[in-house]
Amino acid sequence: MSVIRYFLFISTFVALVVGPSPQHASAASFDEVCALASTVNCWGFEDESQLHYTWQDNSACDQDPFLTNHPNGNESYSDGRLSLGNTTTKVNQAGECIYPKRDNTHAASGNSSLKFKYHVNTGSNPSGNFNPVWKRLGTPGNYTFAHFGPGGEIWVRFSMRQSQGLIDMDALSDSGKKVALKRMWIGGKGGSKINEVIVAETSAKVMAMYSNTGTEGYGIQDHIGCTSRDYKRLGYPEPPCRRMISEQWRTYQIHVIVADNEDFSNGVVELYLDDEPTPIIRVTDSDMSTPFKQPFLPYREDATWEDNNGYGQMTFSLFATSKSNNHPMPPGEAAMWIDDIVVSKVRVPALDGTTPIDSTPPAAPANLSTD
Repeated sequence: MSVIRYFLFISTFVALVVGPSPQHASAASFDEVCALASTVNCWGFEDESQLHYTWQDNSACDQDPFLTNHPNGNESYSDGRLSLGNTTTKVNQAGECIYPKRDNTHAASGNSSLKFKYHVNTGSNPSGNFNPVWKRLGTPGNYTFAHFGPGGEIWVRFSMRQSQGLIDMDALSDSGKKVALKRMWIGGKGGSKINEVIVAETSAKVMAMYSNTGTEGYGIQDHIGCTSRDYKRLGYPEPPCRRMISEQWRTYQIHVIVADNEDFSNGVVELYLDDEPTPIIRVTDSDMSTPFKQPFLPYREDATWEDNNGYGQMTFSLFATSKSNNHPMPPGEAAMWIDDIVVSKVRVPALDGTTPIDSTPPAAPANLSTD
């Protein structure tokens, strides 16, 4: 059996949605959501137990006292996720060891979140990664993880806060071209094995989506009337476009229904913002100019190394493919904070204790075309 694969970027573009809002479970707090039978896993960053740092031996990270004294480091890391390592480091050209770290300055709920700070002289990865699998299986040294495949329905919910310096910054290539600065992506075992759903930010400072080769045009936020044709020259204003907001927590939910019919035409990828009833991005197989077909297995919790095709892990990172090593630091701190991550089989409800935000969708102007 084959299935359509997708790349999703929370970048500087956005599409919107049609159809009724899926039903979600009901709970009052992050802990209650995590206890639901429909929840696959949660990460709240209230202590160090969920962070398993990994770094290259004989590097500057060997001299980092936080890492060397961490209760879960140095764990090994491999493409097949055979060990517990899930938080990777990076050494920049200045010899500094950089990595995401818990921070109690900001939290969507509880007392802390995971902070990713943008560093200079790092090439494509200026922050390090948090890369957990959704559900760990197996035994130490021979772990694997559960997967969602044909007919599987996945919800990945997370809260994100961004500094104004990060939003204002443009990541540049060696030639001076602006490149997308990712925030997170979901995928399977190895980048070549499964299409990835990626959240990123580019120069327009609105959300966007494209496929795993980057060649399929899904438009901008066409479904809410924010088209490139009408609004690129105006800088994608809000309304009707949805722009990024600094210094506030926003909630995102990625929803994937993996295609399982004969011609692989019923797959869906959506992105929801805050607790809005309809998604701000929606892409179906009919939107793809070049469908991608890859054999997957349905969601299963007895997967083995050979059963590697299907969505089952995610990465949070300030990653920018082809970014220059010499890209200068922007004024002010450039950072993002991630909190309250939930992987679920149904839509995750709004959580008590999170910072409220006006999530009323802006009204779209009348008589807009979505061509």
